[in-house]
Amino acid sequence: MPHISKNVPWRVVLPTSSMSGVRTHFWMLVARESVVKAASWTHGLRRALSAESRNRIRFEVRRETRRAGRDRRAEAKQALREFRARERAAHVADAVGEDVA
Repeated sequence: MPHISKNVPWRVVLPTSSMSGVRTHFWMLVARESVVKAASWTHGLRRALSAESRNRIRFEVRRETRRAGRDRRAEAKQALREFRARERAAHVADAVGEDVA
């Protein structure tokens, strides 16, 4: 995991002032609750699993993330190849049509 320095400045982002008071309050509660839930879940997971299990999970998640990235890049390459092939076919058809006319 990347290390984050404790000397990094940060700022609190608040909802825009155009929001009603009720929506602002709701937004703050949802954000606060989500952070608390995530932190408590992570802490509970850390305490419940052994270091070996956590390491194995971390390894599998990292491997799956890399695989998904490779698959996504391969799909994008294939889509680009198909697009270029369609463009070439259309260009050839236009050129043949001009020669006949």
